[in-house]
Amino acid sequence: MSKTVKVVLISFFLLGNMAWGNPPGPAQSENAVDDGSTLRFVVVNPEIGSPETVLSSFKPLMKWMSDRVKHKIDLVILPDIEQTVTALKKGEVDLGYTGIIDYFSIEQQYPIKPMVTIVKNGASSYTACLVVHSNNKEMTIESLRGTPFGYTSFHKVTGGLFPQTLLFEKGLGSDLEKFFSEVKPYYSDITAIRDLLTGSIKSCSISHATLDILAINSPGLVRNLHVLASLDGLMFAPFFYRANLDRELKDTLIEEILKYVRTSEGQQLLMMFKVDGLTRVSEEDYQRDKNRARLLGYLKAK
Repeated sequence: MSKTVKVVLISFFLLGNMAWGNPPGPAQSENAVDDGSTLRFVVVNPEIGSPETVLSSFKPLMKWMSDRVKHKIDLVILPDIEQTVTALKKGEVDLGYTGIIDYFSIEQQYPIKPMVTIVKNGASSYTACLVVHSNNKEMTIESLRGTPFGYTSFHKVTGGLFPQTLLFEKGLGSDLEKFFSEVKPYYSDITAIRDLLTGSIKSCSISHATLDILAINSPGLVRNLHVLASLDGLMFAPFFYRANLDRELKDTLIEEILKYVRTSEGQQLLMMFKVDGLTRVSEEDYQRDKNRARLLGYLKAK
């Protein structure tokens, strides 16, 4: 699976948050010159959107990549990490994208490595904030128990990394579904804030960068928001590749992905999903989040 597909997927899904149905068959890039080895890119357990939208949106990128690496690119959607690990072990998956905790879980069962991730507001990491209406600034995190909560994320488990860590550190457990009355995903921070201000949800997890932008463009709106807690250094989920993928091919895929997002077509894609760009990442970049996931019990202690 081409890395290029991965790049678009992270941009589209992490920021586009689309809802999916049952996994379809693989989508093949048209007009690719195949040297006999098809690459397969997997999207694992997406929560929002439609497969048709993904296929049509990523078609230009898949064609770009397959034409340059001379491999046909198939896009595969799998419902969970178990099937993904099985497919990796069978050699049926080469590249992919999923939520950050699912990524760590897959990594524990099969050797994969991060390739690239998105850049938003000039960085590949972000500060997450737990926000309530300014009328509720006297509330505590514990008093949010049994209230509706919103987050902006492609995966529930990804959106939950920050609030789960927050609850855990406060001695309130880490199960969002048990703590909140509802855990609701949103397309963007702005839509989550809208529902917060209208009372549809009592709190939401958003990026601090969104507050910075709103402070300039909509200062009146920001005055209606209150930050209860925040957490620094959270990474956007990476596109990954199987560790035994040919090194030269892997490097070429990365280079072509980065070239694509510099084209006018690629720039339109980034603008559509409010992303600045893409950047290379390494295993070291994710160590801090991996430690958080381990504390929450998602990973086995070493």
